[in-house]
Amino acid sequence: MIDNVIPLPIADGSNAGPRIMLTVEEAACRLGIGRTSMYHLVMTGAVESVRIGRLRRVPVECLGEYVARLRATGSACSGYTATAA
Repeated sequence: MIDNVIPLPIADGSNAGPRIMLTVEEAACRLGIGRTSMYHLVMTGAVESVRIGRLRRVPVECLGEYVARLRATGSACSGYTATAA
């Protein structure tokens, strides 16, 4: 799964190839969700993350595993259905 990861630029502007660890914000961007939603997924354990010192990082493959679990359990919606309040 790491083979088809789009390289992200490094802070100094260079491009050292695909990154295998993302910040929570970068992971949220990859999933197309908000930062707060991503922190909720990380803190509840829905998306695996690791601590490196005081930093929290999300391994790229954990995003794919999360999406695969959503698809397997049918949690991923095939369409939006509004309900009356």
